[in-house]
Order: sequence, then structure tokens, then C-alpha cells
Amino acid sequence: MRERSAVCLFTVCVLVITTLCTTSCKQTFSSPWKLRGLRVDGEIFHVKAFKLSDSTVQLSFVGTANLRTKEASIRYVDVAIGTSADALHDTVAFSVDHIESDGGGPTQAIGNAVWDSPTAKLSTSAVGDISVLTASDHLVFRQIIEYSEAEGLFLTPFATAASDTTIEIGALAKRIYLPPGEYLPSSENFRVIISEPKGAVVWRSDAGMSFLAMVGNVEPRQANQVQRYSLPWNGRDLQQNIVAPGDYVVEFIIPARPKPYQARTTLQWPPR
Repeated sequence: MRERSAVCLFTVCVLVITTLCTTSCKQTFSSPWKLRGLRVDGEIFHVKAFKLSDSTVQLSFVGTANLRTKEASIRYVDVAIGTSADALHDTVAFSVDHIESDGGGPTQAIGNAVWDSPTAKLSTSAVGDISVLTASDHLVFRQIIEYSEAEGLFLTPFATAASDTTIEIGALAKRIYLPPGEYLPSSENFRVIISEPKGAVVWRSDAGMSFLAMVGNVEPRQANQVQRYSLPWNGRDLQQNIVAPGDYVVEFIIPARPKPYQARTTLQWPPR
């Protein structure tokens, strides 16, 4: 009876260990780079893809990296890509640079890349296994990549508490490509509009302003460069009264011609 119990206990232990290994160990893999290999479920970056006029696909990483590794500095990025998870036959590598983002100091930039194989030109969407290498880890995550309408700039808006009485509002503008004939019709290079959730405007940066009638460039100009646009807001409306506590909608606009760039986010007043 004791022998049977011991056998049963051993069997249960083997099943438990096997189950644990199946559910937790399956995420690890042997990296050819001799680093700790880990397949993660969530996105580390978000990949935007644009179908260009010659039918090639331009890939661009947007937002900031979500890394939980010993070494946070990214050294290499590539993507195994195809039209389905069973057909990741092409590989595209990205450059990784440390650049100066105007007004924001140095930042790490993942360069744009072009997927230009015959498969890419016939594709309408893609699947990618994206590899991110740091000095300590080789991370891989999968993303279904839907194609977006090609935009010259990709805007990442933000509203960050600068103090107890001030919120810094703006956007990081990453150049994807330079549309022919793009320009600014005046000296106003960006605009911020703050509204209540129901749509009533409480403040806007161009209220009461006069701008020079002049032709200007939309910055940045070079692909993969980042421009940081921002301004402080002290929580006052157009009549210089402090707004009521609550959530507000922020619209960020670069008034370019022939097509402006726009992005939205939300903020909470007072800042936390």
C-alpha cells in the first residue's frame, strides 16, 4: 500500500513538474546570440506599417520601449515577417541609433525599414516575430501588423505633470517620409486645443495670437528624426479662470499644408 502511494505521489509530482515546465518554460528559447532568450506575450514596441506608392512596405517603431531587463539599452532589432504566422520567410533589420531629439535631449531611436520582397508588394497585412536584443537578453514578441495610410509624420502626444500647477502638453513627431510640397503657411508650427469631454473648448494656444504670413518647413525633415513640440498649461481657460477638476481632451495639431497632422490624448486637472 505504501509502495502504491509512493508511486502515485511520484506520478503526481512528475505531472505537476511537467505542467509547470509546459506553461512557464515554453516561453524560453535558445538564442543564437548566446543571450537569455525569452518570448513575451505583450508588445515591447508597437510597429506601424505603411504601404508606399511603389507597393513596398515601410515599417516604423513608435512609442517608447517597454523593457524589463537588466540592460535597458537596445543594441539590435530585426523582424521575421510574412503574410501569416506559418510563412515568416523574410527578415528585415533595423538600425539602432542614439540621436538628439530637438528640445528633449538624447534619445534612442529605432530606424525605419523597408520590406521590399515580392511577398511584401502583394501583401495587404503582415505578421512579424520581432527580436529585440540588449546586452543581457534576446526578447521576441509577435505582432499582427495592419497597414495604415501613409503619413509623413507619426505623432505621439503627451500631457505630463510638470508641477502641482502646470502640465506640459505636446507631442513627439517622428518623420516617416517627406511628402512632396509639404509646408507651413505661417509662423505657427503647432497648436494645442483643450476641450471638455462634451466638446466645449476651454483653452487653445492660438487664441488671440497673430502669426507671420510666411512659408516654413515642418520639422523634422529627415526620415527617422524626432522633433519634440511642447508648451506649459497652467489650468486656466480663455478667460484666465482656473478650470474645474476633471478630465479634458487634448488635440495636438501641426497646421501643415496640404494636409495637417493631428493627434489626441487626455489629461486630468489638477495634475497628480
